[in-house]
Amino acid sequence: MAEYTEGWQTGVLSSNILLAEIPPVGIQAAQQPALWMSANVAATVEFQHRNAANSANLWAHRFPLSAASPVAIPPPTYRVLEADERLRVVLITSIIGGVQATLFT
Repeated sequence: MAEYTEGWQTGVLSSNILLAEIPPVGIQAAQQPALWMSANVAATVEFQHRNAANSANLWAHRFPLSAASPVAIPPPTYRVLEADERLRVVLITSIIGGVQATLFT
């Protein structure tokens, strides 16, 4: 099992900070990632399926996080990614505190 994370991010954090990303693999592939998220303050993160140019979301879902309430999301059925598309998690809200997301494949 591989894991993808930028680690525990802490301090004064602006929106759109990358928290985790499964890099593009160059070929069409089905991914079934599990997602773990936690924060020590209220925060909102977004799970994104990005296009090959990494310039737009093809699909996205937001998750509000409560302080000290970790969230674990089991793998979905699957997401089919075309060549060079990626899955990632970004912080949507600006916070003063800490947050982490990890994708497992």
